[in-house]
Amino acid sequence: LRARADSAARALASRGALVQPVAMESVLVDVPARRAEPPIGDDDAAMLADLAHVVANLNLSKSGLTDAGLAKVGPMTNLERLRVDQTAIGDLGLAALGTLPRLESINLVGSKVTPASIAWLRGQPALRRVYVW
Repeated sequence: LRARADSAARALASRGALVQPVAMESVLVDVPARRAEPPIGDDDAAMLADLAHVVANLNLSKSGLTDAGLAKVGPMTNLERLRVDQTAIGDLGLAALGTLPRLESINLVGSKVTPASIAWLRGQPALRRVYVW
C-alpha cells in the first residue's frame, strides 16, 4: 500500500502537484492537485485511489475530474478538507464518496453540486464548513 502511495505522490509531483506530509512524522498528506499540468482528470482516478488512505487535504479545484472519476477514487477515511470548486463534480460524485468520518470542510463553489446533496452533507459527522455559491 505504501509503495503505491509513494508512486502516486511522485507521479503527481512530476506534474507540479507537490504531495507533502501534513506534519512532521505524519503519514497523512496534503495533495494540492490544483496546479497539476495537465490538470487532474478521470484518467488519474487510479492514482488518487492509491493515495486515498493517507490523504488529509485534497484540492481538486479547477481540475477535470468528474463524478465518474471521483467515484473511482474510493473511500478517503482520513480526509479533513476537500476542494472541488470550479469542477464538473456533482451530486453523484459526492454520493460515491460515502461517509467521510473526518471531513471538516468542503468547498463546492462553482461545482455541479445541487441541493440534492444536502442529505449527503448532513451525513458527514465532522463537517463544520461548507462553501457554496
